[in-house]
Amino acid sequence: IIKKGFESYHVCYHGTKYDCLADLLITGHLLPPGSFTYLGNKIEVRKGHISSSISRHNDHTGTKETFDPTDKIFMSPTVRYCDYKGVYMSEQMIMGRQYRFALQLRLQPDTYCVGQETVGQETVNATEQIDPYIPNKSIEWYTNQTHTHFFTGVLAAER
Repeated sequence: IIKKGFESYHVCYHGTKYDCLADLLITGHLLPPGSFTYLGNKIEVRKGHISSSISRHNDHTGTKETFDPTDKIFMSPTVRYCDYKGVYMSEQMIMGRQYRFALQLRLQPDTYCVGQETVGQETVNATEQIDPYIPNKSIEWYTNQTHTHFFTGVLAAER
């Protein structure tokens, strides 16, 4: 499975808090809101994020969709989005230095949807490109399937 994953699965990233790393690595995969980890922590939609189902225009597909983040796992094809405005990669002081963390994953093709950025939608300048290689309209990937990915790395950035 891992060999096939490295050959055909898509590379993506998931920003996280330092306090969640152990739970994520023990669990071995990302979980949607409402789930409980092995250590008994409940996954919830982060404060300040869309917390209920909405009707929206998907800029990537050009179609109208019902977007419900309360049962989805979110990733991005760029770690820049995971670190954008510090929303997903919260800073943690470790031995006198500030760090932020993300996971690198391989995600099975055809098991996720693609859409526009939702972090800071109200405040982002419509022309601000988050990553020079990934259009904002395609920067957020989401799925409600839990066993279609595996971790390939833990990324730490010192601020």
